[in-house]
Amino acid sequence: MKVRKDFEDDHIIEQMKMREIIEQIEGGELNLDLLDELENHLKNHMFQEEEYIFPAMSKMQNLRLEIAGFQTEHAALWRLFNMIHQELDAKKYDKIEKYANEIYKILREHNGREEVFIYKLLNENSLPEMSNERPNGWVCKKMREKTPFS
Repeated sequence: MKVRKDFEDDHIIEQMKMREIIEQIEGGELNLDLLDELENHLKNHMFQEEEYIFPAMSKMQNLRLEIAGFQTEHAALWRLFNMIHQELDAKKYDKIEKYANEIYKILREHNGREEVFIYKLLNENSLPEMSNERPNGWVCKKMREKTPFS
């Protein structure tokens, strides 16, 4: 299945890039272009999941709670990137490593569960044609809802 393989490959790339960012931070540097590239990639990935894959899968009632959990984790990742940018804007760098490690931890757990609960059950024939780029101003569902996690 092409969509499943593409999304699983995305997970590998995201985790590798996040690990590279953490290693840079541990070495006293941070490639902002790599950080921006990863953040943009992750947000496009979240967009595709939340707008196309999750709605198709939510028809399976036993996945609704799992999908809500994935959406909450998307919001946590989004918020952590916002916190990194706040630190950079304020020229305070002491919490960036902590936030980057938290992103990595969430990604590892989140991606593995998505592959088991979502991707392996994915029927590509039930998916509409997907856009690769999120629209300007799009934010993940739980951030739009202004939940306690946003």
